[in-house]
Amino acid sequence: MYKLALCDDERFAREQILLLLRHFQEEYPEHLEIAQFSSGEELLEHMAPDTQILLLDIKMGGLSGMDTARKLRERHPQLCILFITTMTQCALEGYDVHAFGFLVKPVQYESLARQLKDAITMLSHQRGQTISLKRQDSLAVFYSNDILYFEVYGRTMLVVSTHGQETFNIPLRDVERQVAGMGFLRCHKSFLVNAFHIQKIGLTSVFLSNGQEIALSKHRRAQFLLEYSQYIRGLV
Repeated sequence: MYKLALCDDERFAREQILLLLRHFQEEYPEHLEIAQFSSGEELLEHMAPDTQILLLDIKMGGLSGMDTARKLRERHPQLCILFITTMTQCALEGYDVHAFGFLVKPVQYESLARQLKDAITMLSHQRGQTISLKRQDSLAVFYSNDILYFEVYGRTMLVVSTHGQETFNIPLRDVERQVAGMGFLRCHKSFLVNAFHIQKIGLTSVFLSNGQEIALSKHRRAQFLLEYSQYIRGLV
């Protein structure tokens, strides 16, 4: 599922784009959770923090779409912004806020579908592959690039991700088999770290993108460095 926000101060334009979005969902197997906003001010106040795609009208009363985008970039650096505009000259200004693309009014389905597919492809690459872990009565699904590391202590396994921590009663070796080929490396008998998040490797520690320091055991260090170099070269 992808969270999408649509912001346009013209009701008719919003309704037209909503019809196109519903058509997209019927044609492609991507579930979109859509939120609507009628102004930049409303968007800034109420947009969900985990929104991934934003369709944003440039020319709105009150706060313009471009000014709204500038404010959003401070809080949501990874947000994929598709501007809706009748003013093609705004394209150059859009690069200042790292716009993913532009849709010209009246928005045509072919153009919208093409840009949405490109955005979803980019987002899926950023998130990585899915990892499913069983609980007693449910299944938890993670994206590989969200996970920082797995840690086992006793019979409990801890999954530490960019969204927090969760515990499971699963042997680490079982998880290691499931994530083979995804860039997870064993640096210690108790830790399986995601090479995607490694910032630095010391003599006895691995430093991750969230600032955490993970133990690197002496007898695993040579193999770990070899596997990490293969990951960097795209061989893992």
